[in-house]
Amino acid sequence: MRFSLSFNAPLALFFVILIVFICIYLMVDK
Repeated sequence: MRFSLSFNAPLALFFVILIVFICIYLMVDK
């Protein structure tokens, strides 16, 4: 699967923010 960074930049940024948010949520939940 090819990944075009220029085309999927907003989507990639969304996934990065989502992963960081989940990590913070898991650390706060403990």
